[in-house]
Amino acid sequence: MRLSTARRDADIKAGSFHVYKLDDLLLNETGAWKHEHLAFAHFDVEGGELKLLQGGKNAILRDRPVFTVEIYPHRRPRDARAIGAQASAMRVHISRPVFNILAADNWRRATRG
Repeated sequence: MRLSTARRDADIKAGSFHVYKLDDLLLNETGAWKHEHLAFAHFDVEGGELKLLQGGKNAILRDRPVFTVEIYPHRRPRDARAIGAQASAMRVHISRPVFNILAADNWRRATRG
């Protein structure tokens, strides 16, 4: 499903892109996904996790999807606390972190026994 038919090849080649709020996509009458419901998603937003929750608050509350985001609390503890507080306020369950054991260092640690 395409987010926008207004994309231009020049924008993509230059490295720019459009950013949309989940609420705007799913809940607005003019949203690209206005008749859809969010059931599952993985968001790789590179530091934009809090903005993702804030911009999708109403859609997340309406649909109660299962979704994943990548956060690194040991690298950005303040962001992790803010994300946790926002999720808690929205009554979004945060499950136990899943670590990428395929990364070389993590793989070595996980397989030491």
